[in-house]
Amino acid sequence: MSVLVVDDNRDSAESLALLLSMGGYSVRVAYDGREGLEAASELRPTVMLLDIGLPQLSGYEVARELGRRGDRPPLLIAMTAFCSETDKREAQRAGFHHHLAKPVDLAALQNLLKTVTPVGMPPAADGGSQRTGGSPLIAY
Repeated sequence: MSVLVVDDNRDSAESLALLLSMGGYSVRVAYDGREGLEAASELRPTVMLLDIGLPQLSGYEVARELGRRGDRPPLLIAMTAFCSETDKREAQRAGFHHHLAKPVDLAALQNLLKTVTPVGMPPAADGGSQRTGGSPLIAY
């Protein structure tokens, strides 16, 4: 499974990419919203771990643009310090499927990634998404 990590904190992005690579994932890193959007177009990743507060284009803008394109977007996971209920609603409106608070709980992320099917959508027995720590952001 391919994962695109987009975070302007280079140390954080590269550390997460290394851990995911060690877990068997094919990982690429981008450091701003524009670069992330370009990498998503080129790679067509299964999952995109996307910070919200990015230079060039915000994570919200990247998610919206991916949603406007004709293709099925990757599974979008916000990993951000923006964690208020308002922030979570904005992430949902922008097209994010999941919302994880920074620092990201690696066990929670690994559990979430284990549920992803090859087309990028997690299976859900209850008709909702498999979101760690609460109700689903989006029901499929």
